[in-house]
Amino acid sequence: MAVIVRLFDTSAILVHYFRAVGAERVHALLAQADGRAGFCAASVPELWGALCSSLDSEADAERITRLYTTEVMRMMEINRLVSDEAWRVLMRFRRLGTIRSLVAATAIANSRAVLVHADPTFSNLPIEILDQVDVRATST
Repeated sequence: MAVIVRLFDTSAILVHYFRAVGAERVHALLAQADGRAGFCAASVPELWGALCSSLDSEADAERITRLYTTEVMRMMEINRLVSDEAWRVLMRFRRLGTIRSLVAATAIANSRAVLVHADPTFSNLPIEILDQVDVRATST
């Protein structure tokens, strides 16, 4: 099994799909990952829901969700290791919430993959906990 080098959060995928500020950076990071890009399984409903809110068709939202989570990236499952790590992260950074703590823990548990996001909530995590790229930031 290939090791992922980057884990993409829902926020980065939405930036990419809707070509918002930071889309070019997400595209470049996906290309640099060279097939070693991941997506947290816990984020799938979040992505689908966000797309449903922005698109006219649930079928389109499902198609796009499947495209990103099966063809563009590799789905990273939640197992006991990730769950325990998420609990540790959440105990220290309660404002993250459950889904974000699972996303962060997935990156940490998968060879400390770099988290790619456009969500300022993650910026509260120090580099010792999580290496990250905010695609909307002017520098990292």
